[in-house]
Amino acid sequence: MGHVYIRARVENPTEGTSNEYEFLADTGVSYMVLREGEFEELKLKPIFKTTFTLADKRLIEAPIAPVKVKAMGREAGVFVALMDSPMPLFGAFTLEALGLAVDPSTGEVKASRPAALLL
Repeated sequence: MGHVYIRARVENPTEGTSNEYEFLADTGVSYMVLREGEFEELKLKPIFKTTFTLADKRLIEAPIAPVKVKAMGREAGVFVALMDSPMPLFGAFTLEALGLAVDPSTGEVKASRPAALLL
């Protein structure tokens, strides 16, 4: 299976700013990850920091902000981490919140349960 991508709209719930991004669906990542430019574009303001363990076992602290995410006809409130990454990442918590999963047999993102809130 190759890389799996998903397009999603991310909204800052306090500022009303939003934009659509292409994400790498990464089930090995907990939170959604955006980079500094996207954080600035959306005017996101972190509300806390948390420590992450990277694949190479390094520990890093990253700011976390709340967002609303919309993808595949579903929407949910989730947390996004500000991290240095080659591209935005769609983590396991975000997939779960939207009732989505990566299907390893097809390499696609599919519904894993009925949507709690349809657009």
